[in-house]
Amino acid sequence: MALSQILDDSPLRLAPRPARTDGLNPEEVYNERHRLALEELLSGGVDNFLAFLKKERIPNFLSDDEIQRIRSSAVPPPRCLSVHGEELEQSLRSSLDCSSVTYFPEVSDVEPPLLEIGWPAFTAGSYRGVTRAVAHFQPSYGESIYACKEAARRMIKSAREVIAIVTDSLTDLDIFKDLQEACSHRRVPVYILLDQSCAPAFLKMCRNIGVRLDDLLHMRVRSIAGTTYYMRSGARITGKVHERFMLIDGNRVATGSYRYSAL
Repeated sequence: MALSQILDDSPLRLAPRPARTDGLNPEEVYNERHRLALEELLSGGVDNFLAFLKKERIPNFLSDDEIQRIRSSAVPPPRCLSVHGEELEQSLRSSLDCSSVTYFPEVSDVEPPLLEIGWPAFTAGSYRGVTRAVAHFQPSYGESIYACKEAARRMIKSAREVIAIVTDSLTDLDIFKDLQEACSHRRVPVYILLDQSCAPAFLKMCRNIGVRLDDLLHMRVRSIAGTTYYMRSGARITGKVHERFMLIDGNRVATGSYRYSAL
């Protein structure tokens, strides 16, 4: 959480924050001038952003692609069409909720969803030997027999207790059919967590092949957004999920840059 999201006079702040004991200097991980530059980018555009960098003698810390993504993903602050009665009150509440100075974990944070189709304890048959790591490439390379896709499919087909996938996108029909077979025929619980922006593509894939997620009793699919950064103006920028990993039966993990998509 950015330092701009913390207020010393917060009404929910009951005790002073303890001093850091790890020797980490906040200035090494947080740059206030960079935050102000982002404010200029979203409120005034690229010219204002570059002018601010020049005035503060800051090197440009964003590439052209990053600038474009930030501007396109930014959500402007809410606006109210009326300034009377309940609409005004609602608009003020919305503005406060989107302000970077009103982040209160005690109010906004929620409990994670329950794993309602079960999560094995991994006490029986769990691997207790030496940890091993195998590298795969797409396409296959060197001594690696299987490419990333084939290795992922073999892991899914070998699952007996649980499959949990966190990825930005899942549109590969072969991998999804393997997951469908695992939960439908072998009754292996399958949990899939997707990036929110990629969820529509996943749902479209399901419609294209005639699959209704409600019919897959042993599969749960949810979406999640990346970290949301709130600006002083009320605008917000939401990042994307870049992690990609798959957990099989509690004793095997596949992770890396490979995407579960056709390309």
